[in-house]
Amino acid sequence: EPLLIELLGRAGAARVMDAGDAFERAHPREPGHYYLSLLGTDPAHRGKGLGLALLQQTLTRADSDRLPAYLKASNPATVPLYERSGFRPRTTSTLPARPGPNRPSSPAQLRPGTSSANTPRPARTRG
Repeated sequence: EPLLIELLGRAGAARVMDAGDAFERAHPREPGHYYLSLLGTDPAHRGKGLGLALLQQTLTRADSDRLPAYLKASNPATVPLYERSGFRPRTTSTLPARPGPNRPSSPAQLRPGTSSANTPRPARTRG
C-alpha cells in the first residue's frame, strides 16, 4: 500500500484497493479453477491475435485439467472476445475508479470446465 500511495496519492491508492476488494468479493469460492488475473497486449501489438493466443494457451491447459476458468473483464470491449471463447457472465462489479454516477463496471466471467463423470481424465506425460 505505501507504494500505491507514493504512485497514486491517497485517494488514488484507496480507489485501487477498493477495486481489488470488489474483485475479491466477486471471485468464485468453489475450489479448483483457473484465475486469469492479468492478460494484456502492448498497444503497438494489438490486433495481431497475440492476446487471444495467450488466452487460448491457458484455456487449453484448463481444458486438459477439466477445470473452469474465471476472469474479470476490465475493458468492456473485450467481453465479446471472452464470450466467443466460452466465457459467460457471472457478476458485475462497479469499480470505485472515480466519484459520481458514471463509475465503470467490470464484468466477471466464468468458462465452465469440461469435467464429466463419464469422461476419463487423460494420462499426463512428462517429457
